[in-house]
Amino acid sequence: MNKFFLFIIGALLLFGGGMATEWFIDKQEVPKNPDSTYQTAKRMADGVLELERIQKAYADVKASLDSARLRPAKGDVVVRYVSLTVRDTVPVHDTATVVTDRGETLSVPCPDVHCPDVRVNLALTKGKNGERVIASSSDGFVYAGLDVPIEGASGPVIRKWALGALYSPFPNRAGLFVDRDLMFLRTSLSLSAPVNSDLQEVVKGIRPEIRLAYRF
Repeated sequence: MNKFFLFIIGALLLFGGGMATEWFIDKQEVPKNPDSTYQTAKRMADGVLELERIQKAYADVKASLDSARLRPAKGDVVVRYVSLTVRDTVPVHDTATVVTDRGETLSVPCPDVHCPDVRVNLALTKGKNGERVIASSSDGFVYAGLDVPIEGASGPVIRKWALGALYSPFPNRAGLFVDRDLMFLRTSLSLSAPVNSDLQEVVKGIRPEIRLAYRF
């Protein structure tokens, strides 16, 4: 067993151990699709409301989206739908005109008059321009708004490259490979050579391989 063979075995053990450790940590810390869990509404101490969350299929909310005129741009998909009902906290200090028995006209204050509730609808869409928010209201005209993506909070970095070692005992060959994800495809290039051979035989026996796989 030469040093090259020992190096390949060590690289395989190190690479496999690292991948297994990362898989175990990710499985423990990242729940599977956390957005699918139901959450009740929660009122904060300062009055802010954490909304109720319930996952639904697109077909179940399509009627609500159409009714709220939340139509995404061509090619974009709706990934989240939010509906809010806003009520004022300060009464409108209005007056009412009253005619007395003597025919006098008086202005009577009406401090308990409130504005009607306002319904606001939001949708988060995803497409070629990233994530966008569209808003509408059945009780008024949305004349302004601001969508602020938080830098560094868009989620984990998607790694598209992979580098590793390979070994095949039958025949006795070892080598290296590199993978690259391209959209829905995974491409791979590997180079292998015979083990336990002199340098000339190793050079002659180098064999490249190209693999193409469908990601799902």
